[in-house]
Amino acid sequence: MKSRFKVHLFLWLFPMLFSSSLYAQIYSTGSGHIWFFSEAPLENIEAHNYQASCALNMNSGEMVCKVTMDRFEFEKDLMKKHFNENYLESETYPHSSFKGSIENFNTEIIQTDSIIPVIITGELLLHGVTKSIREQARLKIRDGAIEGEALFTLKLEDYKIKIPRAVIKNIAEEVDVHVEIILTPYKK
Repeated sequence: MKSRFKVHLFLWLFPMLFSSSLYAQIYSTGSGHIWFFSEAPLENIEAHNYQASCALNMNSGEMVCKVTMDRFEFEKDLMKKHFNENYLESETYPHSSFKGSIENFNTEIIQTDSIIPVIITGELLLHGVTKSIREQARLKIRDGAIEGEALFTLKLEDYKIKIPRAVIKNIAEEVDVHVEIILTPYKK
């Protein structure tokens, strides 16, 4: 099963990652951790997804990530149901994805054992809407892996996610999104 997942991930990422070099070194994961937090007057909402797929082309700094929306886990089952059925419409928009790159990328910046601040730019697709984003992130090399983390805020209205007036005090208009990934060399 895990091998089949790696093949699927590779086929999905192949066109973008190898666009700049057929012999690129790819670092990837299928178990990235993405979670969001929404603070509202009546209720805080937090959900975690430990199955984000991400890959980084070490020659170019190009990267892609994909998240299956119905894999977010909530404290309450009803929150998950509303998230998937009413807000993100996960049957219609089953995935969110990011395609972009690390600005001014060169392999020397991640050859050290220190935390490296970087800027990630690209296109984020969420709820059928694609928006350009430019966000700060941090990278660190540890034990042959690349650890990455980022925190950014999304406005729900930017992605046409509608909040019914009846629950407007339960859901914030802006949501903090956290990303933690550990990328390891892709093995065929």
